[in-house]
Amino acid sequence: INGNKIYGLQSNFSDAVVCYDIHVFEMIGNEISSVDYGIFVDGGFNPDLSRDGLIANNMITCTGTSAEALYLRDVENIRVYHNNLVGSPAILIDNHILIDVRNNILSTTNDYCFESFDPVAMADLDYNIYYISGAFGDAVRFGTAIYATLNDWQTTGPGGYDQNSI
Repeated sequence: INGNKIYGLQSNFSDAVVCYDIHVFEMIGNEISSVDYGIFVDGGFNPDLSRDGLIANNMITCTGTSAEALYLRDVENIRVYHNNLVGSPAILIDNHILIDVRNNILSTTNDYCFESFDPVAMADLDYNIYYISGAFGDAVRFGTAIYATLNDWQTTGPGGYDQNSI
């Protein structure tokens, strides 16, 4: 799914890109503006995880409440590089293995820049830019732990993630 421009989705149930049980995929160079999900990848039920994917160089803006720019559920070995993600949250992952998130701009107003329901180790999470424009947003939710600022996440979070992020 490469090089698409998706605009004009107005409904709270208007998901721009939704993929189930996909393997060895690329989503590169898309421009997406949506009220709900920008890109949603769902691997269904284990062991049929969505896997071996590249999500890169996308510009995604989602404006609704609970409007994830990128939502990855039941996924494995996904690389997320060089994206501009604006949403509530910017990235949400759930039930994941070996996710690599680098060199992205993660922006939210009053949610999380990065959210993971499961405090599971990431393949890599670094060199990202975190931006919170609202008074009630937080940098990271990792499992049940919430890190209000990137500095909190870098100094007290698990695994030494985002040490080169700003």
